[in-house]
Amino acid sequence: AKCGSFTMRKIRSSLLATSNNEESVKDPLQHFSYSEKELIEIAEEFASKPTPESLAADFIFRGPVIGPLNKVDFVATLTAIQAKENKGLTDAFPDLELNNFGFAVDPIEPGRVWYFQRPRGTFTGPFDHPVTGRIEPTGAAYVAPPEARSVIIDEEGLIKYASVGYVTDRFTGDTTGGKGAVFGMYQVMGEDMDDTVGSWRMIGLQWLSSILPEGTVPQSFSKKNELPDWWKDERMGAQ
Repeated sequence: AKCGSFTMRKIRSSLLATSNNEESVKDPLQHFSYSEKELIEIAEEFASKPTPESLAADFIFRGPVIGPLNKVDFVATLTAIQAKENKGLTDAFPDLELNNFGFAVDPIEPGRVWYFQRPRGTFTGPFDHPVTGRIEPTGAAYVAPPEARSVIIDEEGLIKYASVGYVTDRFTGDTTGGKGAVFGMYQVMGEDMDDTVGSWRMIGLQWLSSILPEGTVPQSFSKKNELPDWWKDERMGAQ
């Protein structure tokens, strides 16, 4: 997938033409060290295979109801779900296809790349849920709705921010109840988890998990005093 330079030039021209004051509208890519092609290549690599090494020290992960998670907590959460001694999501869905597409550079935010994902798979392997224990396979089809995701890439070529789980159309014949990201996979495995923004039930459960001993359950969000300074939003989890 490509974001054509011709299209980006048109967007830039439109932005700059909206004001006679050159200082009031700035080209977001003008002083960025990576080209559009390079930004998309970095994003594509991360989307297909995220690794701790690809994350910036001040990384933040955010979904509609999960996050903000700093780098340490994000990596720890992934480790808890996909620990080698346990059966993880790749074991539960061995034929998983992410189907990432539509990578495009944001015309407003420097270093931000948006893309879509439409995962497909089959629940044919066991999964060790970090809270409820082992879930045995049922052979159920995992047909997820289209979902918008994004990353922000810093000047070092590392991922500074990742957003996931924003379903763009819940009427496409999915098997997840319209849920995206890991909530959709849990739904297929018979674990109906509330992914509603503003849900008092989810907010309460997340608060409870935040006061349990560390390591008891995967974190829904990091402690406010452990978030990087650049992250200003006060909302936590499903708030």
